[in-house]
Amino acid sequence: MASPPGIPGMAMKVQYFGDVNDFRKYALLRTLSEVGRFRVGVCWMLTVADRSGHGDNRGYLRQVDQWRRYDPALFDALASAPPKPTIDDLRRVENEALIPDATFFNDFTPDGLAERGAYHRACMKTFKTCELTFFDPDNGLEVKSTVKGRKRSSKYTYLDEIDDHYAAGRSVLLYQHFPRHVSRETLIGTTANRLRSKLAGSTIWSFETPQVVFLLAASPNHVGRVEKAASALDERRCLPGLFRRVPVVPADDAMHSSLLNEGLGDS
Repeated sequence: MASPPGIPGMAMKVQYFGDVNDFRKYALLRTLSEVGRFRVGVCWMLTVADRSGHGDNRGYLRQVDQWRRYDPALFDALASAPPKPTIDDLRRVENEALIPDATFFNDFTPDGLAERGAYHRACMKTFKTCELTFFDPDNGLEVKSTVKGRKRSSKYTYLDEIDDHYAAGRSVLLYQHFPRHVSRETLIGTTANRLRSKLAGSTIWSFETPQVVFLLAASPNHVGRVEKAASALDERRCLPGLFRRVPVVPADDAMHSSLLNEGLGDS
């Protein structure tokens, strides 16, 4: 696993390792792998630590009776992480196969346009045998204010990159942070519409939580497998415990097109 140049062992994802959204993320990926039978490719999209002090939302680990029942093995693995995780703790996701049979792409995400292109090509090559790509950016889907190649563009996933993975036969799962100045309903609907418009024939699922949403764009031949995974989450009573709800986001072209034309601001 690569580290940012000049900052050995430091990456933004490390500070968030084991927090409540990490638990939700890994539980979802594990279900897609084990129940949906997806060969998952995990693109960590590592960035420099922001030194904000965020990422310490681990109080759920003290509520064993409430949280461990959703995924005991995962809970126990995350509960053993230290209060201040290091890059070695993040490596455990790979070394301990917390996401069964997953392939990982863990290069540091660059801002530069040429470097980002090389990064994307390397990721595509690494995930050649994968059926589902999970993008884990700091913020989520691209915004108009941050064009690829500019400073802080490493915090976003771009539609052309997502489209390449989808065109290669993969479904796509995207982490999306909720920015403060956009309503959650609007953000989810707009982001789903942007994915649907770019990825022909895709069906969009929204795995919603209080702080973030995971949007899954399934290719037509993967819809049944995603349905099985979503049903398994419901059967395990992960709804509304881990995810508030898991709707198939409907297309509302009239509303979403106007929102898309306006664009979203920065997170």
